[in-house]
Amino acid sequence: MQRRKGMTVIGLLAILGFMGTLTAYSVELYEIFCRV
Repeated sequence: MQRRKGMTVIGLLAILGFMGTLTAYSVELYEIFCRV
């Protein structure tokens, strides 16, 4: 049970990090398009 909980936390952190990277990338593209 403890191991499964640990894997879930790692999975959530990975998903959050992935979403954060996508958001930062989208913001960067948005700023580039706004300048044009």
